[in-house]
Amino acid sequence: MAPSIGPRSLSDHISLLSGSRTALGSIVLLAPDAGQRNGVGAPSVVSYDNFTLTGVSMADHEDQLQRAEAAVSADDVLNLQFTSG
Repeated sequence: MAPSIGPRSLSDHISLLSGSRTALGSIVLLAPDAGQRNGVGAPSVVSYDNFTLTGVSMADHEDQLQRAEAAVSADDVLNLQFTSG
């Protein structure tokens, strides 16, 4: 989630989501200074940089990566949706 759209801040939306009980596991902010916040039963708010640091390297799982690559083709459909917030 972007912290703002043009001059409009989305901090109220982020606070509302991060303070509510929801099915969201976390909110990833596309800002380097996003920090991290957690609430009981609420999604965590984490910067994109910190989010990528939690990823698992596939270097030790080459066989698993090859199986995943073989399972998809260039003709497969991907549905990627962006919303305005």
